[in-house]
Amino acid sequence: HALAESCRGLTSVTVREIPSTKEAIYFLMSKCRDLASLSLIGRPTEWPLEYRKLDLCANMRELYLYMQHAEVQDLCALLDACPGLTALTVRDNGNNLGDLNALLLGKRCPHLQKLTMSGMMGKVADDAVLLNVAEHCADLRVLQIPMNNDVTDAALSGIAEQCPLLEEVNVTSCTKVTDASLVSLSQHS
Repeated sequence: HALAESCRGLTSVTVREIPSTKEAIYFLMSKCRDLASLSLIGRPTEWPLEYRKLDLCANMRELYLYMQHAEVQDLCALLDACPGLTALTVRDNGNNLGDLNALLLGKRCPHLQKLTMSGMMGKVADDAVLLNVAEHCADLRVLQIPMNNDVTDAALSGIAEQCPLLEEVNVTSCTKVTDASLVSLSQHS
């Protein structure tokens, strides 16, 4: 709690595989009003469950989540608490994040400029997730979705058509993406 008590001006925190409690992280988030970047790496049971009470993440611009056994409703609550996100990274270690389409990611994070979604099992992003992003995130500039086997040309065409500021795309090892996506991206850039 000493860090949070003196955190005026603290803008970035990474919590990675340390014995922190959900109460300590919640306290940090509630006291550090200038926090703009937060990385939570580990098991969600160690993370705050009181996200719904956090109207104080208004300055949060970057969120990095490396998930283990995450629940979609917890992710929804966290994203709702951080309405100004411009950069979001969601990584999965192979334990399956579940139905990420239920996140309505684009609707919850309409200001996204950078989205990274990757995982070892190739099930972090799919067409439904990306089409929701395309519909709501016109400012998207960077899309990194390597190793997502459920992403197809349809999603990338939607992104290309509805995200005119797109500058960078990474679809490495997306096995259902074909040359048609490259054509679509080149026609809309």
